[in-house]
Amino acid sequence: MFELEVTDTILFYNILSVILLISGLLAYYLAKDKIDAWIGKTLLQMNMRDGAIYHDYGLQKGFFEKMFENMAIPQF
Repeated sequence: MFELEVTDTILFYNILSVILLISGLLAYYLAKDKIDAWIGKTLLQMNMRDGAIYHDYGLQKGFFEKMFENMAIPQF
C-alpha cells in the first residue's frame, strides 16, 4: 500500500536520537545523587518540600506559619 523509503538521513537521525537518549539517561543516572542533593538543599532553603514540615531538620514550622509569625501585628 505505502512504500516507505529509508534514506541515509532518516537512519542517521534515528541512530543519533537513540545515542543522545542513552547518553542523557546515563548522565542522569551517574549524577542522580548530586542532582537530588541540590534539589533537597534548595527545597530545604525554601522549607516547602511537598508542603510538609521539616521534622528531620528540626524545623518545626512550615513556610506559611513562619511567614505569618514574622508579620508585624499593629499595636493599637
